[in-house]
Parts: sequence; structure tokens; C-alpha cells
Amino acid sequence: MERDAVDRMLEKWAREWPALDVSPLAVVSRVTRAARLLDQRIETNFRRYGVSGTEYRLLATLRHTPEPRLLTPSALASAVMLTPGAVSRQLDRLNDRGLIERHPDPQDRRLVLVGLSPEGCELIEKVIVGHIANEHRLVQALDADEQAQIAHLLRRLLLSFGDVADVD
Repeated sequence: MERDAVDRMLEKWAREWPALDVSPLAVVSRVTRAARLLDQRIETNFRRYGVSGTEYRLLATLRHTPEPRLLTPSALASAVMLTPGAVSRQLDRLNDRGLIERHPDPQDRRLVLVGLSPEGCELIEKVIVGHIANEHRLVQALDADEQAQIAHLLRRLLLSFGDVADVD
């Protein structure tokens, strides 16, 4: 079996501190390394479309929001797990690029709702198609059953951390 960087790290720990049970590193380090490597490859793909990962997450969240596809900035922040301040800065940039539109909330004029502009909708639909094709390439080393097994195990792990779906 081929060895990876985590195998080498585990061997070093076993040699330097044999009494310490470092077995969780076999999972945690691989998940962490895989996430970083996936992020790098995903970001590279997003750059082809002129967006960052954060911009993608914001635009994609608006795209898969039910009609009329409008959200408050705080709902967007919650959906993409960013602070309201970070979302506000990103929304300013997306607005300057003509990719989103801001509308007063008809229920409460003090609030603003954010939606995709026609240009933003056109762009994010291209990016989503390219992103999904890229993700297919990223997991092609695993067959469908292996992908389902990893997805199931990671879901269990995430649920153990309290990462549950928001109710729509």
C-alpha cells in the first residue's frame, strides 16, 4: 500500500513518543490535509471564473434560495458561516461588480434584502456547472460506493460536532 504524509508523521510520533496513542491523527490529520488540498484545487477552479470561494458561496447560496431569491445579509452570513462584517465587505465588492442587487425589505424598510443581478445569476450558473465538474474530478480516485461510504462517515462525524441542517 502506498504511504502518505500522515503515515510518515505517525511513524515519527511512534518513534519519538511510543507511549502516546496518536491514532486519532490518522483520521483528523487526513481530513485536515484533504480539506486544505481540496480547498486549493477548488479555489484554483474558481479563479478561472473570476470569483473567490467566499464569493462563490454567497452567490450560490442566493442561487439556490427559493424564489424570489432574496436574503438578508445576516441570513447569508449564517448560511456561509461568516461574520456579518465579512459578509458586508464581500457584498460591497459583489455589488460594485454588478453581481448582486440590494432591495429594501417590504416588510421592514430598515432591512435590506440581497439578490442576484441578472449578470450575477448568469455567472454563478456557469461557475456552479464548472465547480461540480471539478468536484467530480477531485473524487474520481474513489468509486461510487467509496464516495457514499466516506460521505456517510463524515456526516456522522459532523453530526457529532452538532453540525445539523438549518430548518428552511
